[in-house]
Amino acid sequence: MSIDWEKWIIGAIAFGLAFLMWRGYQDRKASPQWPTATGLIIDSRVVAQNESNDGASFTREWRIDINYTYSVNGQTYKNNRIRALLPRFSTEAEALAIQQKFPAGAQVLVFYDPAKPQSSVLISG
Repeated sequence: MSIDWEKWIIGAIAFGLAFLMWRGYQDRKASPQWPTATGLIIDSRVVAQNESNDGASFTREWRIDINYTYSVNGQTYKNNRIRALLPRFSTEAEALAIQQKFPAGAQVLVFYDPAKPQSSVLISG
């Protein structure tokens, strides 16, 4: 009897993705009740991603790369999550509309998980 490793690998990847989605959903539900700290945007930009050309059409998605710091009880943390389950954007304008709220050098409100202060978001819910 041989083991079909391909099925096991695909199953493990699917399980991992499902777990990450579940965790993101849990954070999205809980984050409006999280405490807040003042943070500082270190860098912020919109980046093109997933360019493809199948011969018939050309598609591009956009994502926001952001890094910020914040302190909780004297401990400094660095994170890059804007929101739990933040989607990729189909147009640059959609991504810029969010990104421009968080320019480099800006002070922002950071929502952090009180049980794991290293877990945070800039937009709750």
